[in-house]
Amino acid sequence: MKILHVTDELSKKNYSISSLIFYLSNYFKKTQDYSYNVLASEIQTDLFSKEDEIKIINFRKFSDIFNKNDPIKEAISSANVVHVHGLWRAINLLVVFYCIQLNKNFFIHPHGMLLDPSLKNKGAINYYFKKIILNFFNYIYGNNLNFISITNQEVKSILNFFPKSKNIFIPNPVTEYSQSDKVEDLKKRFVYFGRIHSIKNIDLMISAFIQANLNDEWELIIYGIPDDLDYEEKLRDKIKDIKNISLKSPVFGEKKKEILQSSWANLLLSKSEVLSLSVLESASLGLPSLVNKNIQIDKFDEHEGEVTSLEINEISKKILYISMWSNEIRLQKGKKLKRFISDNFHIEKIKEKYLPIYSSLEDNQKNRKNNNLFNFIFKIFFDSVFLNTSISYLFNFMIPTLIMLLVTFAYSKPLAADLAITSSLLITLTQIFSSNMKSQIIANNDLKLSNSTIWFRVIFGLVLLILFTILYFNQSYFQYENFFTVSLIVFLILIQWVCEMILCNKELKKENYVFIYYNLINLSFSLLFFIVIIFANHNLNIILIFYIIFIFVFTILQIKNDGLKFNIKIFKTGLVSNIKSFAFLSSTSLIVSSIVWRLIIFNLFPKSISAIIFACFSLGSFPGTAFNLAIGPTYIKKNISLSGNIRKVIYFFYSLIFILSLLSAYFLLNNNYLPLPNTYFIFYTLSFSLLGSFFMTYAMYVRQRSIQFTYESRSSVFIYDIIYGLSISLYCPLLFFIGNAYGTSLSFFLASITAYLVYSIILNKK
Repeated sequence: MKILHVTDELSKKNYSISSLIFYLSNYFKKTQDYSYNVLASEIQTDLFSKEDEIKIINFRKFSDIFNKNDPIKEAISSANVVHVHGLWRAINLLVVFYCIQLNKNFFIHPHGMLLDPSLKNKGAINYYFKKIILNFFNYIYGNNLNFISITNQEVKSILNFFPKSKNIFIPNPVTEYSQSDKVEDLKKRFVYFGRIHSIKNIDLMISAFIQANLNDEWELIIYGIPDDLDYEEKLRDKIKDIKNISLKSPVFGEKKKEILQSSWANLLLSKSEVLSLSVLESASLGLPSLVNKNIQIDKFDEHEGEVTSLEINEISKKILYISMWSNEIRLQKGKKLKRFISDNFHIEKIKEKYLPIYSSLEDNQKNRKNNNLFNFIFKIFFDSVFLNTSISYLFNFMIPTLIMLLVTFAYSKPLAADLAITSSLLITLTQIFSSNMKSQIIANNDLKLSNSTIWFRVIFGLVLLILFTILYFNQSYFQYENFFTVSLIVFLILIQWVCEMILCNKELKKENYVFIYYNLINLSFSLLFFIVIIFANHNLNIILIFYIIFIFVFTILQIKNDGLKFNIKIFKTGLVSNIKSFAFLSSTSLIVSSIVWRLIIFNLFPKSISAIIFACFSLGSFPGTAFNLAIGPTYIKKNISLSGNIRKVIYFFYSLIFILSLLSAYFLLNNNYLPLPNTYFIFYTLSFSLLGSFFMTYAMYVRQRSIQFTYESRSSVFIYDIIYGLSISLYCPLLFFIGNAYGTSLSFFLASITAYLVYSIILNKK
């Protein structure tokens, strides 16, 4: 069997992990004929014996993620088991990713990196970023992770983030033992061995030692491995006038063993630690330790170990108490600790626990199959009514926007601008006369209203088509350079508007097979649009014609299958229901601002800039619009709620986009002299529009929930719609006056914040 160990450093600073790797490597190489490789970022080979003969794959800098990914993949592929020590370095995360990608058995040995103090040691932003990464990682692969934990405290921390993972408890081993209980020349000396880092609380240790006010016979010697130079300088300043406290270079091997055996006590007061090698080595050599109570070593205090809180008064009292031991008491405690370590942490006992782990992982790999993707696709298309229904509504209104976005970023800015203004106006008009019908029909299960609305949309759609034709031939309002393509988009939007009510009918009748059929065809056409626009743009009209034929035939067939016959009475019912209501005023007010924005943008800026702003606003508004028009009514009606994992993914993307928005503003401020359009402007407009999408989507969630709650709350929502729609109408011209194109590009973001505030009032009233 071949084992690959992965660690950030094989160094003095990382001595405990490095020692464990070599202890295990040497043992299994001799007893089991296993071979080993070590993948590391930084190496200090002088720490280890040349007889180890372990192959090192050096991974020194960030660029090696790209330059050395092939040899890293080869190392992983050739191993039977991958043993990852640590978690947060690039090399750890990269190897875990490749293990998942290559379906390779691996386990993660965090060495305390998932403990809360360790997660928080670099500040709040770093802490929450790590939590987002952990939760996201648990969501995508949590069921198949294997961990090794060093203490029971670490077991709990791992299960907190990865509750379905396999967790194996194996303490760290100790190899340094005194062969004799005899100790000569016992010195009145407290010692510390470890890194010079703020997480180790060395400054607190020094302060407590000073406060203990021991006589000049006693000394504190810190054998520190350089890690944080600023912190080290702070410590040197603190002890520069104190004769019995000194900071020295680290020592190893026999010299370290000699110091430990002859000292009075070892001190370790870290904020976070897992079964410290320093404490274990000290105990194995008969040296008692004073440790922070958060440093968990099972039954340590029952075997003559001393435990304290991190209160300076308690620490100083403990130091004073330890200094008052007689030689006999000190030696007696040391002997008891040696027996405790030998019985529980001897290398010969610990290393045997790894053998069944390696074997079981090898067996698991032979039988493991990764069907997650297949199961996911199957569930979406065949096993979830809600997903099928929601995806159908999404497809029904997103295709024109998708085409516009692809055209914007693929090749033709003038065509993109024509498509943007046309699709925006048509979608706007159809939404005005939709009068929130879909939400009300779903809320009331009103099939009769759905049928009358279908005929209203058919007739009114024809009216809009005639109006578009008149406006085009008039040429005084809009001058299109791509009339045929724009005409196809107009026809498509109007057919889809009718088709929305057809789908609503099918949802009320629970004819779920229609949605499966509709989704598969739409998915196929979406891929065709992508391929054609990106790689063969001259054939866009041909694909559009075929897609329109599909939607048209689908609509006619469903009207025929449902036995829907036109008559004047039904049309009048639909007309009255759609126009004579608060809902109509509501939808009108919401759309007025959109029309104002688009007309201003279209007339004030060149088509190249207009297309960018339209595209970014469309991307930003898509989630909120999709929820409000497509997903929301069914989502609320079925009382569906997001799982904890999905919420965590949303929080992750929100944090990411928030950071990108700040960066975009910074880059733009430093490059505002560049002519528009430029990459910084696109990045700026897109990032803030996407950031606004989170606020808008939540606002639409509150809105939909209120619509379906009671009739009274529905009327209240429509009133708030009117207030909100009128209030944001002035955003675009006002921001243009303040900041030209840069100010205008923030219109959707500020409108989203306004929506969040306005509709939150409704939530607070419930």
